[in-house]
Amino acid sequence: MFSTLFLSLSLSPPLLIFSPFFLPRNPPNRQLRHINSRHKFFNTNNLWINLPALSAALASSPTGAVKLPLIKNKKTVDPRDANSTPVFQLETAMGSAIELFDGAAAVVVPRERFAPVKTTNDLFLLRSDAYKVTASSVVVPAVSPLPKVDLDAKVYKLVDAIDALIPAGAGAPSLKDCKSLRVVGRVKLSPGTTFKGDVLVKNESAGGEEVVLPAGEYCDSVIALPAGGAEEAKKEEKKEEAVAAA
Repeated sequence: MFSTLFLSLSLSPPLLIFSPFFLPRNPPNRQLRHINSRHKFFNTNNLWINLPALSAALASSPTGAVKLPLIKNKKTVDPRDANSTPVFQLETAMGSAIELFDGAAAVVVPRERFAPVKTTNDLFLLRSDAYKVTASSVVVPAVSPLPKVDLDAKVYKLVDAIDALIPAGAGAPSLKDCKSLRVVGRVKLSPGTTFKGDVLVKNESAGGEEVVLPAGEYCDSVIALPAGGAEEAKKEEKKEEAVAAA
Protein backbone atom coordinates (compact mmCIF):
# COMPACT_ATOMS: atom_id res chain seq x y z
CA MET A 1 0.00 0.00 0.00
CA PHE A 2 1.06 3.59 -0.51
CA SER A 3 -0.52 6.90 0.32
CA THR A 4 -1.12 9.70 -2.14
CA LEU A 5 -2.10 13.06 -0.71
CA PHE A 6 -3.73 15.64 -2.96
CA LEU A 7 -4.93 19.19 -2.51
CA SER A 8 -8.13 20.15 -4.29
CA LEU A 9 -10.35 23.23 -4.29
CA SER A 10 -14.01 23.20 -3.32
CA LEU A 11 -15.97 26.00 -5.00
CA SER A 12 -18.90 26.11 -2.60
CA PRO A 13 -17.78 27.16 -0.11
CA PRO A 14 -14.34 28.07 -1.53
CA LEU A 15 -11.77 26.19 0.53
CA LEU A 16 -8.84 23.85 0.12
CA ILE A 17 -9.49 20.16 0.71
CA PHE A 18 -6.84 17.65 1.73
CA SER A 19 -7.54 14.30 0.04
CA PRO A 20 -5.64 11.19 1.19
CA PHE A 21 -5.74 8.02 -0.91
CA PHE A 22 -4.39 4.64 0.16
CA LEU A 23 -3.83 2.45 -2.89
CA PRO A 24 -2.23 -0.94 -3.59
CA ARG A 25 1.15 -0.73 -5.31
CA ASN A 26 -0.35 -2.27 -8.46
CA PRO A 27 -3.92 -0.94 -8.60
CA PRO A 28 -6.22 -3.09 -10.77
CA ASN A 29 -8.15 -0.07 -12.00
CA ARG A 30 -6.56 1.83 -14.90
CA GLN A 31 -7.76 5.19 -13.59
CA LEU A 32 -6.17 4.52 -10.19
CA ARG A 33 -2.89 3.51 -11.84
CA HIS A 34 -2.74 6.88 -13.57
CA ILE A 35 -4.00 8.99 -10.66
CA ASN A 36 -0.63 10.73 -10.26
CA SER A 37 -0.65 11.79 -13.90
CA ARG A 38 -4.20 13.18 -13.57
CA HIS A 39 -3.49 15.41 -10.56
CA LYS A 40 -1.01 18.24 -10.94
CA PHE A 41 -0.44 19.07 -7.28
CA PHE A 42 0.29 16.87 -4.29
CA ASN A 43 1.01 17.47 -0.63
CA THR A 44 4.66 17.84 0.40
CA ASN A 45 3.98 17.33 4.13
CA ASN A 46 4.85 20.89 5.09
CA LEU A 47 2.38 22.95 7.13
CA TRP A 48 2.66 26.57 8.24
CA ILE A 49 0.03 27.38 10.87
CA ASN A 50 -1.07 30.74 12.24
CA LEU A 51 -1.01 30.04 15.98
CA PRO A 52 -3.66 32.63 16.97
CA ALA A 53 -6.02 31.11 14.36
CA LEU A 54 -5.30 27.62 15.70
CA SER A 55 -5.91 28.79 19.27
CA ALA A 56 -9.25 30.27 18.25
CA ALA A 57 -10.26 27.02 16.51
CA LEU A 58 -9.39 24.98 19.61
CA ALA A 59 -11.21 27.40 21.91
CA SER A 60 -14.40 27.24 19.82
CA SER A 61 -14.41 23.42 19.75
CA PRO A 62 -16.61 21.69 22.41
CA THR A 63 -13.93 19.03 22.85
CA GLY A 64 -10.98 21.42 22.80
CA ALA A 65 -9.63 19.70 19.69
CA VAL A 66 -10.13 19.99 15.94
CA LYS A 67 -12.03 17.15 14.31
CA LEU A 68 -9.88 15.30 11.79
CA PRO A 69 -10.98 12.32 9.64
CA LEU A 70 -9.78 8.89 10.76
CA ILE A 71 -7.56 6.89 8.40
CA LYS A 72 -7.36 3.09 8.59
CA ASN A 73 -3.99 1.84 7.34
CA LYS A 74 -3.48 -1.92 6.92
CA LYS A 75 -0.11 -3.16 8.21
CA THR A 76 1.58 -6.14 9.88
CA VAL A 77 2.93 -6.29 13.44
CA ASP A 78 6.42 -6.90 12.06
CA PRO A 79 6.98 -4.65 9.02
CA ARG A 80 9.85 -6.93 7.96
CA ASP A 81 7.59 -9.96 7.82
CA ALA A 82 4.58 -9.80 5.49
CA ASN A 83 3.26 -13.01 7.09
CA SER A 84 3.19 -11.64 10.65
CA THR A 85 -0.10 -10.75 12.35
CA PRO A 86 -2.14 -8.28 10.26
CA VAL A 87 -3.27 -5.15 12.09
CA PHE A 88 -4.87 -1.79 11.35
CA GLN A 89 -2.99 1.39 12.20
CA LEU A 90 -5.45 4.17 13.00
CA GLU A 91 -4.21 7.66 12.30
CA THR A 92 -5.29 11.16 11.40
CA ALA A 93 -3.78 13.37 8.74
CA MET A 94 -2.71 16.79 10.02
CA GLY A 95 -3.00 18.18 6.52
CA SER A 96 -6.77 17.68 6.55
CA ALA A 97 -6.97 20.53 9.09
CA ILE A 98 -6.44 22.89 6.16
CA GLU A 99 -10.20 22.64 5.55
CA LEU A 100 -10.93 24.21 8.94
CA PHE A 101 -9.38 27.60 8.26
CA ASP A 102 -10.80 30.31 6.05
CA GLY A 103 -8.22 31.80 3.73
CA ALA A 104 -5.98 28.71 3.76
CA ALA A 105 -3.63 28.68 0.78
CA ALA A 106 -1.20 26.34 -0.95
CA VAL A 107 2.31 27.28 -2.07
CA VAL A 108 3.63 25.69 -5.25
CA VAL A 109 7.18 24.44 -4.62
CA PRO A 110 9.11 23.24 -7.69
CA ARG A 111 10.95 19.93 -7.54
CA GLU A 112 14.24 21.84 -7.66
CA ARG A 113 13.48 23.16 -4.17
CA PHE A 114 12.98 19.86 -2.36
CA ALA A 115 14.04 16.21 -2.55
CA PRO A 116 11.25 14.11 -1.01
CA VAL A 117 12.21 10.77 0.52
CA LYS A 118 8.96 8.86 0.98
CA THR A 119 10.19 5.48 -0.26
CA THR A 120 13.45 3.57 -0.66
CA ASN A 121 13.24 4.42 -4.36
CA ASP A 122 13.59 8.09 -3.41
CA LEU A 123 16.45 7.34 -1.01
CA PHE A 124 18.35 5.29 -3.61
CA LEU A 125 18.00 8.10 -6.15
CA LEU A 126 19.01 10.77 -3.62
CA ARG A 127 22.23 8.90 -2.83
CA SER A 128 23.23 8.81 -6.50
CA ASP A 129 24.83 11.44 -8.71
CA ALA A 130 21.38 12.38 -10.00
CA TYR A 131 21.46 14.87 -7.12
CA LYS A 132 24.19 17.27 -6.07
CA VAL A 133 24.98 19.48 -3.10
CA THR A 134 25.45 23.16 -3.90
CA ALA A 135 28.04 25.48 -2.36
CA SER A 136 25.34 26.62 0.08
CA SER A 137 24.76 22.99 1.18
CA VAL A 138 21.42 22.64 -0.61
CA VAL A 139 20.53 19.31 -2.21
CA VAL A 140 19.24 19.84 -5.76
CA PRO A 141 18.71 17.66 -8.84
CA ALA A 142 21.81 17.36 -11.01
CA VAL A 143 19.79 16.28 -14.05
CA SER A 144 16.34 16.94 -15.49
CA PRO A 145 14.19 14.99 -15.68
CA LEU A 146 15.24 12.79 -12.79
CA PRO A 147 15.56 9.04 -13.47
CA LYS A 148 12.68 6.80 -12.49
CA VAL A 149 13.73 4.17 -9.94
CA ASP A 150 11.62 1.08 -9.24
CA LEU A 151 13.08 -1.27 -6.62
CA ASP A 152 11.36 -4.56 -5.84
CA ALA A 153 8.90 -3.61 -3.07
CA LYS A 154 9.06 -7.12 -1.57
CA VAL A 155 12.82 -6.81 -1.06
CA TYR A 156 13.65 -3.12 -0.71
CA LYS A 157 10.85 -1.80 1.48
CA LEU A 158 13.15 -0.87 4.39
CA VAL A 159 16.32 1.21 4.59
CA ASP A 160 18.64 -1.64 5.61
CA ALA A 161 17.77 -3.40 2.35
CA ILE A 162 19.19 -0.39 0.49
CA ASP A 163 22.40 -0.77 2.51
CA ALA A 164 22.59 -4.37 1.27
CA LEU A 165 21.98 -3.25 -2.31
CA ILE A 166 24.78 -0.67 -2.04
CA PRO A 167 27.50 -2.15 0.24
CA ALA A 168 29.25 0.16 2.70
CA GLY A 169 32.01 2.14 1.02
CA ALA A 170 30.88 1.10 -2.44
CA GLY A 171 29.05 4.29 -3.26
CA ALA A 172 25.78 4.52 -5.14
CA PRO A 173 25.80 3.70 -8.85
CA SER A 174 25.89 6.50 -11.40
CA LEU A 175 22.38 7.43 -12.56
CA LYS A 176 22.95 10.85 -14.12
CA ASP A 177 22.54 9.43 -17.64
CA CYS A 178 19.83 6.95 -16.66
CA LYS A 179 16.17 7.27 -17.69
CA SER A 180 14.79 4.38 -15.65
CA LEU A 181 16.17 1.62 -13.43
CA ARG A 182 14.20 -1.38 -12.22
CA VAL A 183 15.60 -4.00 -9.86
CA VAL A 184 13.76 -7.29 -9.33
CA GLY A 185 14.86 -9.66 -6.56
CA ARG A 186 17.85 -9.52 -4.19
CA VAL A 187 20.82 -7.89 -5.91
CA LYS A 188 24.11 -6.40 -4.71
CA LEU A 189 25.64 -3.68 -6.87
CA SER A 190 29.42 -3.66 -7.25
CA PRO A 191 31.43 -0.43 -6.88
CA GLY A 192 31.90 1.41 -10.15
CA THR A 193 28.50 0.56 -11.63
CA THR A 194 26.94 2.96 -14.14
CA PHE A 195 23.43 2.80 -15.57
CA LYS A 196 22.41 4.63 -18.74
CA GLY A 197 19.10 4.77 -20.56
CA ASP A 198 16.50 2.19 -19.50
CA VAL A 199 17.88 -0.74 -17.48
CA LEU A 200 16.26 -3.77 -15.85
CA VAL A 201 18.25 -5.97 -13.44
CA LYS A 202 16.60 -9.31 -12.58
CA ASN A 203 17.57 -11.96 -10.05
CA GLU A 204 16.56 -15.24 -11.69
CA SER A 205 18.25 -17.58 -9.22
CA ALA A 206 16.16 -20.63 -8.32
CA GLY A 207 16.22 -19.98 -4.59
CA GLY A 208 16.13 -16.20 -4.76
CA GLU A 209 19.49 -15.90 -3.02
CA GLU A 210 21.38 -12.63 -3.38
CA VAL A 211 23.32 -12.18 -6.61
CA VAL A 212 26.07 -9.70 -7.47
CA LEU A 213 25.99 -7.39 -10.46
CA PRO A 214 29.59 -6.98 -11.72
CA ALA A 215 30.95 -3.47 -12.03
CA GLY A 216 30.58 -1.88 -15.43
CA GLU A 217 28.42 0.29 -17.62
CA TYR A 218 24.95 -0.94 -18.49
CA CYS A 219 23.03 0.91 -21.17
CA ASP A 220 19.48 0.20 -22.39
CA SER A 221 19.70 -3.45 -21.33
CA VAL A 222 17.98 -6.27 -19.48
CA ILE A 223 20.41 -8.07 -17.17
CA ALA A 224 19.44 -11.53 -15.92
CA LEU A 225 21.46 -12.84 -12.98
CA PRO A 226 23.15 -15.12 -12.09
CA ALA A 227 22.98 -17.50 -15.07
CA GLY A 228 25.54 -15.65 -17.17
CA GLY A 229 23.14 -12.78 -17.73
CA ALA A 230 25.59 -9.99 -16.98
CA GLU A 231 28.56 -11.83 -18.50
CA GLU A 232 26.66 -12.52 -21.69
CA ALA A 233 25.69 -8.89 -21.91
CA LYS A 234 29.34 -7.87 -21.58
CA LYS A 235 30.38 -10.41 -24.24
CA GLU A 236 27.82 -9.00 -26.64
CA GLU A 237 29.10 -5.48 -25.98
CA LYS A 238 32.67 -6.61 -26.69
CA LYS A 239 31.55 -8.31 -29.90
CA GLU A 240 29.82 -5.15 -31.06
CA GLU A 241 32.95 -3.11 -30.23
CA ALA A 242 35.14 -5.56 -32.18
CA VAL A 243 32.85 -5.43 -35.20
CA ALA A 244 32.78 -1.64 -35.08
CA ALA A 245 36.60 -1.50 -34.84
CA ALA A 246 36.97 -3.87 -37.83
